Amino acid sequence: MKNINLALSILTGITGLVLFPSLALAQTAGSDTTVAQPTASRSATGVGRLADKLEIRMGKISESDLKRLLGTKSSSTGQAGGRNAPTQKQGDSTLTSSDSRTYGTANLHFTHARVANRTTGPSNQPVSGFPYVASGRLLMGFGTTETYTSTCSASLIGKGVIVTAAHCIADFGGGTASLAKHVRFIPANNGGTTTSGPYGSWYWARLRVPTAYLNGTDPDTGTGVVTNNDVAVIELEKRNSLGQLIYPYGIAQIYYYGYGWNYNASNVTPNGLQEMTSLGYPGNYDSGQQMQRFDSLATPTGSGADGNPFQWIRGGNMAPGSSGGPWLVNFGTVPSQTGGTLGPGGRNYVVGVTSWWTGDAVKRNGASRFGQNPQFPNASYTFNGINYGAGNIGALMRALCGTDGAQTRGACF
Repeated sequence: MKNINLALSILTGITGLVLFPSLALAQTAGSDTTVAQPTASRSATGVGRLADKLEIRMGKISESDLKRLLGTKSSSTGQAGGRNAPTQKQGDSTLTSSDSRTYGTANLHFTHARVANRTTGPSNQPVSGFPYVASGRLLMGFGTTETYTSTCSASLIGKGVIVTAAHCIADFGGGTASLAKHVRFIPANNGGTTTSGPYGSWYWARLRVPTAYLNGTDPDTGTGVVTNNDVAVIELEKRNSLGQLIYPYGIAQIYYYGYGWNYNASNVTPNGLQEMTSLGYPGNYDSGQQMQRFDSLATPTGSGADGNPFQWIRGGNMAPGSSGGPWLVNFGTVPSQTGGTLGPGGRNYVVGVTSWWTGDAVKRNGASRFGQNPQFPNASYTFNGINYGAGNIGALMRALCGTDGAQTRGACF
């Protein structure tokens, strides 16, 4: 079944054109993830070009598609797992351009604002500062030349590893032929070119995507949009388009999130609700060129079976372009305490990525949950003594960091 994509036209700048090598694909019998990577080195000076019109890949579903999901709430505590995030810089988050449309017909309240592009005070943190800078815009190309025709969002969960939605880089049930041939990550993107960010653009080296998503056997609601495992991880090359070293001891050393599994990296409330922050580049705000922030309560739903996949569901208006952006718990920088104590749980942990929405009128978003499900049942996925976590995110990270050697290359933790 093909993924349902919505196209939104955006006028963009044009830069130089370079060729991109073909893909090398590997998949062993019974493997739960599939790897893809370029077969030759990229040009050190080439940054590709943007198409005049970009397809903004995201699934849109109707409220009727969600009836079974909304009737099945999963509220058990689950396992509070996660990878540690690095030490964070101090500073407060700065938001501008608040949106007064705080809820839609779904009656799920949320807050929304654009993330500022510049410092507005001595302690305010703009998009180029942590924790925002670990998120960015993702560009994808599917042809033989390096022309980027589609856009999504993504975030760093390792020194040189990003996580995004599987539908951003492949079609549901489309097999390896549907995989993107060109992928570029622009952290803290603030414009409409292939290098519109303070740290240039970062090229991909290899990726991992759930095999069940590629072959169309991943449990879904019948649309190919709401699935158990709409998630993929991508290793980046060591240097960005500016020639700067990204990892293992470069600019990404302190700029990545942790990730959690089996609900979150803290504790859910008795009714299953969890406060979450999502970041991304939805095309319905600022032409998809400025980072947006949404905050609301999310609830875990689904049974993991076909027709009722595991999801996070929340109020929000993250439209196409935001797909793959992080859903984070305990978002923000640690304050200097003058009294009281901090709550439990890991800070800035990604527990899902934006997968779908129900339109501007309804204002509801969803994400595949990070954690165990029928396709990825293990409570831990380890390689050489390192536990990369449970379920889908653990299996993907073990494959990329362990089997593919990204940990040895310094791209992971």
